[in-house]
Amino acid sequence: MIEKTTLDNSITVISENLPGFASASIGIWLNTGSRDEKSSLNGIAHFYEHMVFKGTAQRDSLEIVQEIESRGGYINAYTSRENTCFYAKVVAEDLKLATDILCDMINEPKLDAQDFRKEKEVILEEVRSCLDNPDDLIGDLYGMAVHAEDILGRPIAGSLQSVKKLTIADLHKYQKEVLNQHEIIVVATGSVDHQKVSSWVKNNLKHKTSFKTKPRRFKKCAPKHLRRNKDISQCIVSYGMQCKSGTRKEKISLAVLNSLLGDGMSSRLFQSVREEQGLVYSIYTACDFYDNRVGFNINFSAEHSKSKKALEVTHKEIQKLITEGIADYEIADCKNALIGNLILNTETSNSRMNRLARLYLSGNSIEGLDYTIKEIRAITKKDVEKWIPIIFQKNEWSSAAILPKGKTLAGKKWMTW
Repeated sequence: MIEKTTLDNSITVISENLPGFASASIGIWLNTGSRDEKSSLNGIAHFYEHMVFKGTAQRDSLEIVQEIESRGGYINAYTSRENTCFYAKVVAEDLKLATDILCDMINEPKLDAQDFRKEKEVILEEVRSCLDNPDDLIGDLYGMAVHAEDILGRPIAGSLQSVKKLTIADLHKYQKEVLNQHEIIVVATGSVDHQKVSSWVKNNLKHKTSFKTKPRRFKKCAPKHLRRNKDISQCIVSYGMQCKSGTRKEKISLAVLNSLLGDGMSSRLFQSVREEQGLVYSIYTACDFYDNRVGFNINFSAEHSKSKKALEVTHKEIQKLITEGIADYEIADCKNALIGNLILNTETSNSRMNRLARLYLSGNSIEGLDYTIKEIRAITKKDVEKWIPIIFQKNEWSSAAILPKGKTLAGKKWMTW
């Protein structure tokens, strides 16, 4: 059973009681992330996420994690481009403790100057680690290519330059904005009682939020093709496009197309580029769903001598999709795959919690699993094929590639449909 309560201070509490579960998961979502930062403060949302774990007026940094981990649970957080989340999973009897700790972290983080200086060094090491890791770097490089100068193109953790410039005063100001200007939701799933969770949150999160929901701007960017050379043996390639997002039905239809092209070993690209040609170990497609925009991209790694051929074979497969469309049985198979993945990925209280939060933050809907399954089943071949001319527009694709030292990759011709 899914329930929702909006407290007097505008904080929304959502819960889903799952009979038979011995666990409970709870998360606090701040509806703000790197996309909402000023360019001069790139990385501050991620920095804030780190600093909240450094201690509160009630607990030091060790006590925050020890009180959860000593009972077999876990506590963590993440920052995305549009949200920041602090969450814990515990046995059901410890849910109040987990709620108290998370609320304490949001209410009264110390944000101590000495801790700030130490954590800045930790985050700078995190950024350097990303720059050294091609699999991490390709994501940031692709973001810079497809989003260009738009704020979505900046790395979530910030750059070495932007993180170094952040001050403790910036962080204190950001803390006030978090509590007073951004939407906050709390989601609990598993063996939970909605009234109890709402009461615990009401007693612990007393700040009055005065957020105004406003759509984030969409900025269409000219395609870019970025290249970096590193001391590696393979070419790592990511290319795709972005466009304005549509209805929930349209997003599900795009997910079906994604499943067809590159989500899994039975997908068209995996079969043609890897199984038939043996050009890559891994090739896949992905969808990015943001507030007011969606993205679609293709990703693979290959030896430099095989990269051009991989692009060529991929291009032929997409041209076939454009000219011949999709078979009825493929639509049925992909819809069944989406439904199966949805069910398998919601077998834990933590995954259920994340699903509800994403649903609510993307449109204030909190339907149950059965409703989503009905939505997927209702998608038609026409709905899916509608995306083909939208995604595969001429001269609309951007690309990023991490290449071995001394190598180049002129793949633009294979990104024009």
